[in-house]
Amino acid sequence: QFDEDKIRYCVENFEDKLTKKYYKASKWFYNEESDEEEILEVIDMFIRSGEKIPIEENDDWKDALFEASRKFKIEKIAEAMEDAFEQYQLTLSMGIGFPKKDNDSTLQGTRKALISDIIKGRKLKGEPGNLDF
Repeated sequence: QFDEDKIRYCVENFEDKLTKKYYKASKWFYNEESDEEEILEVIDMFIRSGEKIPIEENDDWKDALFEASRKFKIEKIAEAMEDAFEQYQLTLSMGIGFPKKDNDSTLQGTRKALISDIIKGRKLKGEPGNLDF
């Protein structure tokens, strides 16, 4: 893998103007490409919602799009929380019990396996073999 800082240093200090221009254009292009999938996901979410989503003015249209997406998601989560709370209150009023905490031995085994995998992964990365992050 290339060290981006070293490449940038070499281009800025040893290359001619045209090469510097190409380098800058390639950095811009690849940065734009990395955002493309995320932009398409946001647009797809907006279309699927069937709602008009306000997008505030911004010098960078991508920032405006992502900010609108963030606000839209927060709004939808808030709406879902209201519905979930109503369902919770209805369940309480009807005297329906809630599931008990997970004490199932199968679930405990799954948890142990997941913790073991996390610790193995941390060790592979040269980190301590524990869950102290």
